[in-house]
Amino acid sequence: MPDWNEFDAYARQRMAAFGVPGMAAGFTRGGLPEHLAAYGRISPSGEPTRTDTLFGIGSITKSFTALAILQLEEDGLLSTEDPVARHLQNFRLPGQRKGQDVRLRHLLTHTSGLPPLPALELCLEHPPDGSPPTIGDYGQLMDYLADVDRPLLGPPGTFFSYSNEGYGLLGAVVEATSGQPYSHYVTERILGPLGMSSSTFRNPGADGLAQATELYDMRNLADGTEEIYPSPGWSDAPAMIAAGWLRSTVPDLLRYLGMYLGRGQLGDARLLSAQGIAKMLEPRVETSPGRFYAYGFSVIRDFHGRDMIGHSGGLKGVGADVGFIPEVGLAGAALANLMGPAARQAVQGGLAFAMGHQAQPFNCDYPAFALPAGRLSDYLGAYPSGEGETYRTEQRAGELWLDDGTKALRLEPVGDDAFVLRERGDETFVRFWRRDAAVYAVSCGTRMILRRDVS
Repeated sequence: MPDWNEFDAYARQRMAAFGVPGMAAGFTRGGLPEHLAAYGRISPSGEPTRTDTLFGIGSITKSFTALAILQLEEDGLLSTEDPVARHLQNFRLPGQRKGQDVRLRHLLTHTSGLPPLPALELCLEHPPDGSPPTIGDYGQLMDYLADVDRPLLGPPGTFFSYSNEGYGLLGAVVEATSGQPYSHYVTERILGPLGMSSSTFRNPGADGLAQATELYDMRNLADGTEEIYPSPGWSDAPAMIAAGWLRSTVPDLLRYLGMYLGRGQLGDARLLSAQGIAKMLEPRVETSPGRFYAYGFSVIRDFHGRDMIGHSGGLKGVGADVGFIPEVGLAGAALANLMGPAARQAVQGGLAFAMGHQAQPFNCDYPAFALPAGRLSDYLGAYPSGEGETYRTEQRAGELWLDDGTKALRLEPVGDDAFVLRERGDETFVRFWRRDAAVYAVSCGTRMILRRDVS
């Protein structure tokens, strides 16, 4: 058995690298607990983190949504090949009559053609300025998408670009086909059967809920340093609940992952057929070299020689990650009270450690690549994301740099029109897209963003 004290030291180091106040992590092997640990604090008063502390899980919620869709498919109530408009009659995108071209599988794989949009912020009931949501329900979300003033990325199924709006709509599909509110459906069909008694869509602090963390945020100071500060106030986003609003604990998430390792079954509870689980976890669209998106999960094809399946989550005060390796029966989960990659690095490092490797962030091994002379100027420009950021590429001393408005990092060339950003052990793949030989868009991480002069 590995000495998990070594992993604990690694986890604390990753927390320190990103300023995370508190984090819980856990790992199972063959369905049995192997290591549970809690680090740091969950409040400014110094209250220690516990292994069963309640955290937000952010976009890990999307896997629950995908599971719900596949359950409803096995119930005969829908098909992943269905046009979205078959279940949401008011759904359409600009230039598409009633959205007939967009199918449920496109929403599940983030390939609908939707560009990054600010809808998530518009859906928040408690945004930072305290104003009410602009988009308060599914009908308003569909109205917003029908009139969006940004061009679509391409026909459905052509490009991958992570879309919270797409998963918000899948929540509406769950409601329309099941006849239940999304939160009730997930509670009755997933959380309850799996014994995830601490998981909830209610705001932490409600009666009967587990001990919950307080939330923290980060801001950049004028001197170039970062400040981590308490940022109380859990948000709700009814039209986006299916994209990221479940709260859970590490032990509950390990039970959830155990169901996937059991090919749809945990104990006496069967949530989906083995064939349905295989369909859900099938890699469908490549997001970066060796990495794919399935339905609600990402897949790394060569994680120390195995397929590793998982998902991260991030919101204000939420840094979350889960991962499992079916071939060796390992699963891991980490939850933190600050958005950032520390939880993902903890899960990847812990799974590697359990397999006999060094605990460290997992990154691709890219071959050396020399950028052809004169190519650098092709990429220079501004790439404004609808989610608020504008990425600017600049030339510095003969190298390409990317500035997101808070910091600038060097883009290391790794292939034709392909680069990598590296920071504090983390790695982001960047791909530039061409049309008629001219660069017109960039995929930075999971978002595809059009160049400013493209309409």
